Amino acid sequence: MNSQSEWLRKLTVLHPAVNNKLGRGNERIAPHKPLLLLCVLELAEQGKLPGHHLTLTADLVLRFQSFWRIVVTRWTTKPEVWMPFHHLSTQGFWRPLTADLKPSKHRSLTEVVEIEPSFLAAMADGEFRKRARAVLISQYFPAFEQVALGILTGIDTKESEAAVREIKEQAREYARRTARDARFRIQVVSAYDFTCALTGYKVTTTKGTSIVDAAHIHQRKDSKNDDPRNGLALSKNAHWMFDEGLWSATDNLNVIVAEEAFTDWSVDGVSLRNFQGRPLFFQHGCLLRPDHKHFAWHRENRFRG
Repeated sequence: MNSQSEWLRKLTVLHPAVNNKLGRGNERIAPHKPLLLLCVLELAEQGKLPGHHLTLTADLVLRFQSFWRIVVTRWTTKPEVWMPFHHLSTQGFWRPLTADLKPSKHRSLTEVVEIEPSFLAAMADGEFRKRARAVLISQYFPAFEQVALGILTGIDTKESEAAVREIKEQAREYARRTARDARFRIQVVSAYDFTCALTGYKVTTTKGTSIVDAAHIHQRKDSKNDDPRNGLALSKNAHWMFDEGLWSATDNLNVIVAEEAFTDWSVDGVSLRNFQGRPLFFQHGCLLRPDHKHFAWHRENRFRG
């Protein structure tokens, strides 16, 4: 997903508070976070975002309280703007700061937020603002409020529904891809016992993190193949060199190095060239082996030797 698509996806998962006593649909969703984001998008629309730092000004409060009038018959608590102003930081839209621009740990101390640069850049695009407003209105408000907010923000209802359908499908595909990536990583890295198949090096920290990645042999965006036999556990350097085509492996799983494609140096004399002809390393008990057809693709399409 590109940056704008990712921010649109984030808008669908604001995790607002829910009051089930108000019903089963959107009427039970607290409006604080989506309303504040609608206000910020309006500031961007009018060219009034001052930059990365957004202050809780009287102008912003006025906008929030004015938008609140649309939801007041449903959500009867006070329009406390400082709550979403602070808590939207948990979704990564911005970082909460005190008046002297130090990190804020509580909503009562948050007077300024530092907007995430890529979110600020996205809001500079008119089409993004339009789609973002459509998502917020359709996702978090009941039908009668959607009409009022659509009028207030200039969003056409039919366009809004179409935009939301598209964004939700993108979000579903993102979720499916994320799940596939997680499963692939678990299957490959654990099968290789957290050990690099090129170097035989294994490092895991006391917190459980590992030096190795799960690398696709046949590039995933081309193959769509998350079979663990299309994978290798590789350390960060080995993974990068593999993707660059500086080394590959034969059908017998012996390393071949593109010796003319690079120069390297290290203080202790370690070189990728030292692995030429060596078999890939598999820990004792590791039964998983790469399928030779994936290395055939890698040698044909990535290897620079």
